[in-house]
Formats: sequence, structure tokens, C-alpha cells
Amino acid sequence: MEIGGDRRAWNMAHLEGITNGLILIALAAAAPFVRLGPKGQTWLFWSSLTYAWLFTLPAIANALFSTRGLEFGGGPFAGDVTVNNIIYLFGWPPIIAVHIGFGLFAWGAWQKYRSLESGA
Repeated sequence: MEIGGDRRAWNMAHLEGITNGLILIALAAAAPFVRLGPKGQTWLFWSSLTYAWLFTLPAIANALFSTRGLEFGGGPFAGDVTVNNIIYLFGWPPIIAVHIGFGLFAWGAWQKYRSLESGA
């Protein structure tokens, strides 16, 4: 069976999925050490799912279409510029989501620490 695309791109696609899955497992394991309200929990949940999937799916698309998606217009890399631009733009929501998610996680961990300190 012949699978198209660069071997390194497929390695990256698999590693993105593995890494993001492990991050979600680690966040779930650390959940008892995070104190957030209902809205914060909802934002943390959805932002975590967003960055986990939307970092993985472009890596798979890059492997399928032989693009990189690292620069608008394709940059020095070969591949269809239109597909590259779509993949590049698809990468911005997870960048925003990862900052929201990790920021909320850090805030929740700090709130849990402060509650243990005060005995609440």
C-alpha cells in the first residue's frame, strides 16, 4: 500500500496526536488540584479540546497535501499555496485556545493553592 506524503510529515502528524492526547490526560489527572467556577471549567474544557484537535488536524492535512502551513503564502516550502493558506489560518484558533486553556489551568491551580493556604 502506497501512502502519499513525506514520512517526516506523517511522523509529525502522529506525534501531534500523541502529544495532545497526553496533555489532555495530564490535565484530567491534575483536575483535582484545580479550582475553577463553572464558567472557568467550561472554558478550560472546550479550549483544551479545541487546541488538542486543531493542532492535530492541520498536521494530518500537511502530511496529506505535502504542505507545511507555517507561513501565509507558502514561504519557501513546496505544495499548493491555497491549501497551505487554509491550513495556516486553521492554526490560529488553537493558538488562542492553548493560551486560554493553560492560563485558566494555571489560575485554577493558584486558586486551589490559595484555598489550601487559607484552610477554605
